[in-house]
Amino acid sequence: MFMNTKKISIIIPNMIECFFVNRFFILLQKTNPNYFNENYIISAVTGTLNYSIWNLNRKNKYINFPSFKILYSFYKKNNISINFFFDNPNIDEKEIHDSFSNLALSYAHEEGNSISLYSDILENYINKNYPLYKLFKISSPENERNKNIEIDSKYNSTIKTYNGENSIIILNPICPADCKLYDIHREYISQEQKHFYKPSKFFVCPLKTSTCFYDLEKNPNFISNEKIKKYIDNGFHTFRIDANYITKNTTVDYSMNDIIESYIYYLIKPEFQNKIRYKATEEYTKSLRRGV
Repeated sequence: MFMNTKKISIIIPNMIECFFVNRFFILLQKTNPNYFNENYIISAVTGTLNYSIWNLNRKNKYINFPSFKILYSFYKKNNISINFFFDNPNIDEKEIHDSFSNLALSYAHEEGNSISLYSDILENYINKNYPLYKLFKISSPENERNKNIEIDSKYNSTIKTYNGENSIIILNPICPADCKLYDIHREYISQEQKHFYKPSKFFVCPLKTSTCFYDLEKNPNFISNEKIKKYIDNGFHTFRIDANYITKNTTVDYSMNDIIESYIYYLIKPEFQNKIRYKATEEYTKSLRRGV
């Protein structure tokens, strides 16, 4: 791996669903930092809240507020900030009062935490009521009115139009940049989420045929380890690992093996990858046996 002198912040996915895998890598970072690529640090964890109408992914693993507090306490204790991910573009004035989302935001309302969002209505509401959060706008290239812009996976090909200091780069986007169904699919899932108890005909993406992490390399906007150096040289230093998944009508099933593989690919030095792959998979298997 190339040498760099500036800390490279990596945001890992799924604060809830991937908790035991996340915990493994976060603790490994403390006990064996030499296993990690030079100057790479896990700085934050992203994710959505179960059944929050503010996001597009329905979660099949419910978590109550006391359990969320336990998870949050672990991340906070280990200096991992929270990046809430709310990507539903169709939030109205009534839906900004979603009770669980507001409860979680109140509890984690601290300097250092952030929110990635799409809706202008939700952005204005959070700015007014939770001003300590740093906001990243999930946006198209033509929308440059915010100084902190998260590049949506669709638009990595136009990354040069943004300020590196205030951007999050998605490393392994699931959707290809030229997907003709991207906006249609997003709109469909948004409406599904808003009418949770009235599921309609499921939108099946005909283009996604695999959940394998290495199949994502075929996407033209996939950022390899070799390409990361160019982004760092251009001032970008915050990157987000996405989480591959299989969508079903009312649930999202994450491919944990592929998530582990993505962590190993981006975070771990080649000479340690086989060892960590085995240990991480073993840790996840143990969590399944415990029924958590």
